[in-house]
Amino acid sequence: MFPINSVALRERREDIQLLTAHFLASACRRFSREGLRLSKADVFRLQAYDWPGNVRELQNVLERAA
Repeated sequence: MFPINSVALRERREDIQLLTAHFLASACRRFSREGLRLSKADVFRLQAYDWPGNVRELQNVLERAA
């Protein structure tokens, strides 16, 4: 076995926009909600949040939004 070091999402906020696009597109397909989009202000708010639940929390928020 070998250790895998991972950085918290709050320390790599630049990834949030790409992750958001991926998770929202996936949720839209899953729930047949094509065409949902987030505004730049929405993405900015998501980037401002600390995401204590990391990527999983972000994914859950976007699935609920869809």
